[in-house]
Amino acid sequence: GPAHDDGGVYLAISDLMSGLLLVFVLLVMALVYKVAEVIEQVQEQRIVIIQSLQEALDAEGIDAKVDERTGDISILDDILFAEGSASLTTEGRVFLDRFVPVYSDVIYSESAFEHEIVRVVVEGHTSSKGSFGANMTLSLQRAASVLDYVESDLSYPRKDRFQTKLLGAGRGEIEADQEFDLDGDRRVVFRMQFRGDH
Repeated sequence: GPAHDDGGVYLAISDLMSGLLLVFVLLVMALVYKVAEVIEQVQEQRIVIIQSLQEALDAEGIDAKVDERTGDISILDDILFAEGSASLTTEGRVFLDRFVPVYSDVIYSESAFEHEIVRVVVEGHTSSKGSFGANMTLSLQRAASVLDYVESDLSYPRKDRFQTKLLGAGRGEIEADQEFDLDGDRRVVFRMQFRGDH
C-alpha cells in the first residue's frame, strides 16, 4: 500500500543524503589537504629565501646572522652609532654600503622572492637604560637615519624598487631586558614581512 511506498521514498532520500554527506566530507578533506600543502610550500619558500640571504652575506664576508626562523637580521648599534646618538658613524655607513646591496639583491634575485616579501621593516631597538620616551624617540631616529642613508646616499641596483618595500619603525625598549642594560638590546633590525602574515 501507500505506507510501503512512503518508506521507499524516505529510504531513497536518506541514501541520497548519505551520499551527499560523503561527497561533502571528501571535498572538505581534499580542501584541507590542499591548504596544508600550500602552507607547506610557502614555509619551504621562506626557508629558501632565508638560507639564500645567509649564503649571500657569508659569500661577501659580511658578518650578519640571519634568524633562520624569521629572516630577521640584527645589526648591533655599536656598528652603526655612537652611544646615545642617532647619527650614523663612518663604520656604520661602510657596513650599510656592503650590506644593503646584497640584501636587496637576494630579494630581487627571483620573482617569487620579491612577491613573497611584502616589505622590509627597519626597526630601531634600545636597551631599557633611560626613560621609555627617550628610548622610543632614539629608536625611531636611528631607524630614520638608516632609512635616510639607504634611500639618499647609497647607490645600488634596483634601488628604486627596494625603496618601495622599506618601512621604518621604532621599538624602543619593548623587547629589551628590563633588569640589565644589555648591548644586544641596542640594535637595528631588518625584518622581512611575508605575504599572508599580519
